[in-house]
Amino acid sequence: MRKFMSFILSLITAFMPVVALAQQPEPAQNATPAIRVQTRVVLADVIATDNSGKPVTDLKPEDFTVEEAGHKQKVTFFSLEQPSQAQLPQLPPGVYSNRPEYNAPTGPLTVILIDSLNTPLTNQPYVRDQLIRYAANQLSAGQRVAVYGLANRLTKLADFTNDSMALRLAIEGFTPVNVPTSPQASSGTTRSSGTIPNMSLEGKNDSQPVGGLTTGANLQAQRSQVLQEQITMATQAIRDFQEGQNSYELQVRMGTTVEALRQLTKILSGYPGRKNLVWVAALFPFLLVPEDTSIEVTRAYDPTAPAPLPIENSSLAYANQTANSFNDEIRKTTTMLSESEVAIYPVDARGLFNGSDTADASTSGLNSAGLLRMGNEYGRYVAAGGQSAFFTQAVMADLAQQSGGKFYSNRNDIDRAVALASADGGVYYVLGYYPDKKRFDGEFRKIKVTTSRPGVHLRHRTGYFAIDTTKSDNKQREAETASTLRSAANSTMVYFDALVQPPTQPANPAKVPVKFRLPANSFTSEESKGGQRKINLEFYSAVFNKEGKLLQAPHMTVNTTLEADQYAQVQQKGLIVPMEVQLAPGNYDLRLAVRDNRTGYLGSLTAPVSIAKP
Repeated sequence: MRKFMSFILSLITAFMPVVALAQQPEPAQNATPAIRVQTRVVLADVIATDNSGKPVTDLKPEDFTVEEAGHKQKVTFFSLEQPSQAQLPQLPPGVYSNRPEYNAPTGPLTVILIDSLNTPLTNQPYVRDQLIRYAANQLSAGQRVAVYGLANRLTKLADFTNDSMALRLAIEGFTPVNVPTSPQASSGTTRSSGTIPNMSLEGKNDSQPVGGLTTGANLQAQRSQVLQEQITMATQAIRDFQEGQNSYELQVRMGTTVEALRQLTKILSGYPGRKNLVWVAALFPFLLVPEDTSIEVTRAYDPTAPAPLPIENSSLAYANQTANSFNDEIRKTTTMLSESEVAIYPVDARGLFNGSDTADASTSGLNSAGLLRMGNEYGRYVAAGGQSAFFTQAVMADLAQQSGGKFYSNRNDIDRAVALASADGGVYYVLGYYPDKKRFDGEFRKIKVTTSRPGVHLRHRTGYFAIDTTKSDNKQREAETASTLRSAANSTMVYFDALVQPPTQPANPAKVPVKFRLPANSFTSEESKGGQRKINLEFYSAVFNKEGKLLQAPHMTVNTTLEADQYAQVQQKGLIVPMEVQLAPGNYDLRLAVRDNRTGYLGSLTAPVSIAKP
């Protein structure tokens, strides 16, 4: 094994095109999260503003008081973070990197998420036009923005850029293809899409006895009873089908949304500092701090609301049951958002609205039995619509509060809302403390930060889940690796550089060497006897054609122990690992990835390769 590692380390001298990279100063740490739960320290970012909303930049550590679960904590780490104007270094030819210093925008990091999965089709053209207006008129000078779209999967539309035309073209080019969804399922109401089947007694002889009754009056009464029973059975069958469909669609929406947020955390985690996720959607399918709520708790947002309709009861039961089934996944996703320092800024895609869907042209006005809503039923239906809108906005406000962002709703200038959200949080404080409870027990721990300075308003994440996100089984890690390799966006949880050198002479097949270089502080190691260090890393070189089809995915494992002198070399120059892929003539995308098997963290990047015909 030592012989193998000596061979690996000897490749450092062959990695000459990236010597300049090796001489670059390494980042102080893999990321500076808003709240990173470690064995010793918790970090929290705090935005401080005066009464006019301007940042306050002269606060000292003694001006802050931090409490966790009601217990005062000692602040042991303190810094004021402000935008820098550093120039981005250039990569040598043939070298690719996922390190943030080669793509780190100035000013607060902003990602716009166009969520068509959780936005009705009727609202999507308006959202598109408003975001185009933002790109054309509201983009701040020098600010770089990335744009992602969410339909049946997360798609990168534009990487960080300050080019307004590039952003506009990216937004215009987003054509979502959604799985069928029923937004009302998550908000507590269900709309019937049709009428009940024809349940007339046509074909029966009125003179024949029905249930032993032969008189005209009794026969008519019996027929009415039978008809009502059949209507009730048919309506219940429709409800059962509809509820099952709504439950399935809600599961799809929640699962897809959770997975999209996790992918975003992997993409953004390596960028130091605060990240603003401007999430443009009409409905948000879950809370960041889920609770095992009942129907009564769900409706408690409006205690004056009328009693729920039968269809509301059953639909809410399905919605709550579905939401509760995702609680563990949501808690883990919330922790990943915390560790990646992502603050959510929900922007209501509906703009100005009246709080009810009764005026929607797509609404037939019929109830689940196919009859026109009238009188008391209509009043209760309108109230349920208002309740739905109120609940949706409450979820948006909760997402913003729990993550330290702001929420924007019921306004006709979505473009301005996006601009305000993008500019927020450029100046903030990072406070660190050693919590009293160091054990990962999975509970939610509330954080409260106050200041003794009068007239100063603080905003921060309200807490964190004490969950160790590095604990996962092999099946989960393989699934996450496959998802990362399929994604066109770079994951930055593990930093690395890659030298890709296609042959200068045509060949079929052509051998393409790939050399990975990992800075020592981008992966973990376990201390062993005599100064040795154990490492366990997985390297991938997946080949995709330009149509996105996976052609091959070779990988190799480096699970070894470095001697003290070898580890000293790695700390100085990085770990160099070679691979090779064979390609026929054509154009390809190499999706290169590194996984730290001790933590499950992944890093990835894309390198285009062209092989000429002989």
